[in-house]
Amino acid sequence: MNKKTEAGTTNGSGSNGIQSNGSQASQRSPTAVASPCNQQCKLQSGSTICQGCFRSVEEIIEWPMYTDDQKREVLQLAEQRKKEANNS
Repeated sequence: MNKKTEAGTTNGSGSNGIQSNGSQASQRSPTAVASPCNQQCKLQSGSTICQGCFRSVEEIIEWPMYTDDQKREVLQLAEQRKKEANNS
């Protein structure tokens, strides 16, 4: 999962509870929230969380359709997951 594959085709509310609005990535504002992808993609067996950016696979796929507020929410969730992973 790298930046080239972050375009998804699904719409609606995912298992993470973040509602996708289906807007086009081309409608981003100049101050759009940047993707946290660091090209260190790695999934543990049985997990759907990337160990590089701590987003779920669904969040990575839906990223281009999220509003900036939704992206900020994902970033907060990812930061929380990272802290939890570092404390275990």
